[in-house]
Amino acid sequence: MTVHTESSHLLGDSYSPSRKGLSCCGQFWVCTCVGTIFFAVAYDFFTIHFVISIMQSLNSNISPFAKTAVTTSMLVGCILGQVVFGLIGDWLGRKKTFHIACVFILLGGISSACVIWSVGHFTIIHQLAACHFLLGIGFGGGYPLAATIVAESSHRATRRSAVATVFSMQGFGMLLPCLVILGLMKSHVGFDTIWRVAFALLAVPPALVLVIGYIPDDSESFQRSLRRNVSFSGHASRTLAAIWPFRLQMCGTTMACFLVGVTCYGNCAFMSHILGHRYLFHSGSNFAKGPVFPTEDQIWNEASFAMSVSCIAIPGFLLAVLLVDHVSIFYMQVWGFLAVAGSFFSLAWLQHTSQGTQGKMLLVVYGLTMMLSNMGPSVTTFVMPVEVFPTFVRATCQGLSAAAGTASGLYSIFHSIAQGDVCCSTDRG
Repeated sequence: MTVHTESSHLLGDSYSPSRKGLSCCGQFWVCTCVGTIFFAVAYDFFTIHFVISIMQSLNSNISPFAKTAVTTSMLVGCILGQVVFGLIGDWLGRKKTFHIACVFILLGGISSACVIWSVGHFTIIHQLAACHFLLGIGFGGGYPLAATIVAESSHRATRRSAVATVFSMQGFGMLLPCLVILGLMKSHVGFDTIWRVAFALLAVPPALVLVIGYIPDDSESFQRSLRRNVSFSGHASRTLAAIWPFRLQMCGTTMACFLVGVTCYGNCAFMSHILGHRYLFHSGSNFAKGPVFPTEDQIWNEASFAMSVSCIAIPGFLLAVLLVDHVSIFYMQVWGFLAVAGSFFSLAWLQHTSQGTQGKMLLVVYGLTMMLSNMGPSVTTFVMPVEVFPTFVRATCQGLSAAAGTASGLYSIFHSIAQGDVCCSTDRG
């Protein structure tokens, strides 16, 4: 079976009218504009970690579970956005709905930078959680629409690499917050200013998309499938009925996304918790002593560590873009899962055997878990739904599949709590 016979006929081979005659640079620009959603998602996910650590260094009253509260709020918003905006994208149109998602991210980023220190029942953490719920809706809403827009406006020969390029923007979103935090700390900027600037920068990508970004018009195939003068409730009922014949495909895409999400969200959310006592702080013997909030040196070490991991992870995205048009998605996913499993076994072994400078091997192997996931399961679970499902339910099915992956992120968080782990990754020295 060749690569392009794996259900790609469902997409057709037509261009959107707005994409005819575009150069390769023009196509790349479209992928970059749409990919700002994924850049912003990864940027915020890493920024939350640093910001909560900074807040805890400024105020010892910040709960050790603050990071968990803010992250959970964002993930719940993501699930809501993925499901609802996917439906709206198949009803109202991809371009309009994508712009609405960008507005949510813009407002959430600005409001996160403007929260105030307060006492009482609505503390600064509660404010951040509310702002990140808004951000999560925007992140989740953009997820299915970004994949659908690029897939429907690309030629069959380069469709997968175009969709993978959008997804790969996450790599640079992982790296930038590390550089921002390190750069501002090196410039001796106050901590209260650092975390506000970090959150304010989150509003820049959606603002650029809304002002100067180019989002293609809805494709001809979508325009032909669009049902006119149908209420949203009527559209939702028809869509659910239309998905039933694709229930097996839906089961496959949702389960794959769930499995990827368990490892990816857990990896990113608890990065320094996994390796901090070995590589960052060298204080594993103090784990039982209770909460010890981060110092300036520890925050610097965390950001340096995250930057190193991001640099190892980014080549995985780039390799996926190069391979996905030439290698079967099935093989990329299966072998990718096996490689990730092997790297986790290696990480577990090193965690209990590494001593002294050998602990640096943890950094390399941990980075490999992300790189291997990015070049295999993560990218393929993003590409698969837009190829498997037909035009009139594509955004909905992409959103439902993505929601399963995000739900597994919540599972990772609550499983960590159930095992007795404190979910702020710097809460124990």
